[in-house]
Amino acid sequence: MPFCLGLATSLLEKGYFLPQSFERVKVMELNPLERKVADLLSRWCAQQDRCISKAREKCKQRGLNNSQIDNVVDWLLELDFLDDERFAQSYARGKFRQKRWGEIKIRHHLRVLKIEGYLIDRAIQKELKRPDVLQSLEDLI
Repeated sequence: MPFCLGLATSLLEKGYFLPQSFERVKVMELNPLERKVADLLSRWCAQQDRCISKAREKCKQRGLNNSQIDNVVDWLLELDFLDDERFAQSYARGKFRQKRWGEIKIRHHLRVLKIEGYLIDRAIQKELKRPDVLQSLEDLI
């Protein structure tokens, strides 16, 4: 059974969500170490939105070299397990609503996570609506 199909079966059995794009993905050739790390990271990414920089760090911790990291990250991107835009929106929404962070602090932390500037702008614009920000300020005062 191809690696992708085996992974899909194991993810579904364990209750993880499966991206819609999974059906149209070509089976990517991964060596055994890359397969192991890809399996681990796909489960990790299925739990919540993750950014590419954190996925790269995880790969490095698992002992992959740069070309292997690129293969695994490409595979995760192709399957929609990783998406920096989705991550930035989720991050901005969560930090604003749960921790009451402001725009500047959210921008700073997203930059630290190596998210592109235009993705940060989109996330801030979409998730931090003016009435919500004003209400949050009133609540804090």
